Amino acid sequence: LPVVAALLALVAASGFATVRTHALRRGRSAVRLLRVMADGHAMLTFADGRHECGRLLASTSVSAAMTVARLGASGRVRARSVVLTADACDHNALRRLRVGLWWGLRAPVCARSDAGLN
Repeated sequence: LPVVAALLALVAASGFATVRTHALRRGRSAVRLLRVMADGHAMLTFADGRHECGRLLASTSVSAAMTVARLGASGRVRARSVVLTADACDHNALRRLRVGLWWGLRAPVCARSDAGLN
């Protein structure tokens, strides 16, 4: 029983940290800006000012409710996923990003997620 309680506490703490960092975009590693170039290259800017560059992968998914941008960065074994919901950033920027990902990018697009943060 003590082992189960310890595991539940660990899972709860991990869930809290994940929600704080990613869902609420409050942590240092939270993505604040996604910039996608017309040639398929992309750059992430994090809350602590770091940048990560890579290419959009074919597994990127676009729908009206949610966009999942999959970024394959050099030097990383696993791809990074950025989930953008309809209320995650400026409506027009998100629309341009979705249309660009769906039909092919013709110009750079930025989606800034920190517009409504305190």
